[in-house]
Amino acid sequence: MSTVPLAALTHDNWQPFLLSLEGAQLSCQRALRLLPGRRLACVGEMNGHTVFIKLFFGSGFRQRCDSEAAGYRQLAAAGVRVPATLATLADNDVAVLVLEWLEGESLAAQSPADWPATLADDFCAQLAQMYRAGLVQEDLHLDNFLATASGLYVIDAGSVSYQESLPLKARNENLALLCAQASLPAQAALTQLVSDRLAEHLVAPSRFQQHVQRKLMARIRQANKKWLRDCTAVRADAMDNAHYLMDRALEQSDAARLLALLQQPDQLPLIKQGSRISVYGDETLVLKHYRQGGVKSRFKQVLGFHPAQRSWRYGWTWSLLGLPTPRPLALLLHADGSAVIAMPFCSAARYSELLEQQRVHADQLRPVIEQQLHWLAQAQLWHGDTKAQNILLQHGQPVWIDLDAAGWSARAGRAQRKHQRDWQRFALNWQQFREQARGEKSDHE
Repeated sequence: MSTVPLAALTHDNWQPFLLSLEGAQLSCQRALRLLPGRRLACVGEMNGHTVFIKLFFGSGFRQRCDSEAAGYRQLAAAGVRVPATLATLADNDVAVLVLEWLEGESLAAQSPADWPATLADDFCAQLAQMYRAGLVQEDLHLDNFLATASGLYVIDAGSVSYQESLPLKARNENLALLCAQASLPAQAALTQLVSDRLAEHLVAPSRFQQHVQRKLMARIRQANKKWLRDCTAVRADAMDNAHYLMDRALEQSDAARLLALLQQPDQLPLIKQGSRISVYGDETLVLKHYRQGGVKSRFKQVLGFHPAQRSWRYGWTWSLLGLPTPRPLALLLHADGSAVIAMPFCSAARYSELLEQQRVHADQLRPVIEQQLHWLAQAQLWHGDTKAQNILLQHGQPVWIDLDAAGWSARAGRAQRKHQRDWQRFALNWQQFREQARGEKSDHE
């Protein structure tokens, strides 16, 4: 039983609790999503049955709850498959929406290219049904759909709006948002599916990719700003002439240990000693200590361009977009311009080792790496140092590390130039290893 008021609930003080409202007893057992001061989504029980519970608190809590409940009613009336609403409850501090609990898998868990035909049909039918009814989900993404044994469900009605005569342009923009919010590996297949199967809801199917690209650029711009401040995913706080950013998903004990290590990274064994950067680590963590401070480093911190900030920001952005890289755990920025970033340890061989020792296997993986570079170009992102030593092989798949020089630009020309350098660096490194292998073979002969 929690004694923490809902308005003060955070990721750090969360614990299961009981709630009694209008004669109903709710057991809130497992948090799924918490937006401090605003809302909590969790799995729980009511009347002995497992249910989905969404609690609204803070400013305008009743209105927000009523709006979401109305969204579910509108979708259900339109024939869209949604979980049943079991109760709407409220008192002076909180409003609660209780829905049936559904077992299933998010549509985001699988690329649209791999969907069964029946699932693709159901997905397109649900969207068309919404538009025919004049309904738009204003935050449309694949996680809003749950594939169950009994069919596909729409599971978020918080941003559903109604227009009596829904304009074609509004439908087009909504579908472009859907595609832009998919992972980059899934985006091409989803865009093609929408273009082929929902063309009647597009202004010009042949130009739909351009609309998706604009939405994608807006998404990346927003995300890049988000990761450097306190938000649902990231905790930001200050301490002793420094401030830090930390993944909110970390357990409290892990976060406390990590914070202590950020302040004294040499508590872990030294992996690499450089003139400006030292790397420490163990079987779970890698800490990268940017020791150089001074005016230049402080200025870069202010602008958000410090190498540690780049590594943090783009590690999160790449992960958001489904690009393979370890997502950073924490970042400590000292007032003198020095910094420490913490990454999860990856037990994996470097691609450079494969080029040296198993050339045939390395050649087989090259198309996968080239596809990943293509996804980067699609999002107008770049790595900045695409040498083989910065590619790990985790579970047989290439994973990119060392994003200190990574970047993004909304200007296609600049992004293209940066991406060409990525290709050139990778091709040059590839050729160097090939020539080295030939030289070693000649020596043996």
